[in-house]
Amino acid sequence: MKASRWLKSRLLLLSWAIALGIGALVVSQLLESRSAIWQRAQATNTNLLFTVSHVLERTLEGADHAILHSVDVLERAAHMAATDPLGGDRPAGVLSGVDTELLFAAVSSDGYGIQLVLDPNGRVVFSSRPPPPGE
Repeated sequence: MKASRWLKSRLLLLSWAIALGIGALVVSQLLESRSAIWQRAQATNTNLLFTVSHVLERTLEGADHAILHSVDVLERAAHMAATDPLGGDRPAGVLSGVDTELLFAAVSSDGYGIQLVLDPNGRVVFSSRPPPPGE
């Protein structure tokens, strides 16, 4: 009987050791899986940040190019009106000869909204697209 009791206690200890080993392996796999998921999330966030920053940079560069082009066209129109003896002193004379197709030639149709040229009072003189209704 003593041998049977000793064998049962050994089998019980062996089953406990196997169960603990399996539990340790499961915990180890879960921690590794969690680490891999975290690394994939970091890589995805890095890629997303890179993509969004480049799209934003290109959009802002396009807007800057369009505004600089419009300013150049308006400055040339003002210079030509100032040197034209028939142009007069009126600001309306400066802007009357501006071609809107040329003024907004660099404006892209996507990426940002409407480009406006305002007078000193804040009224719309030219717009790249029809402005929304209202003040």
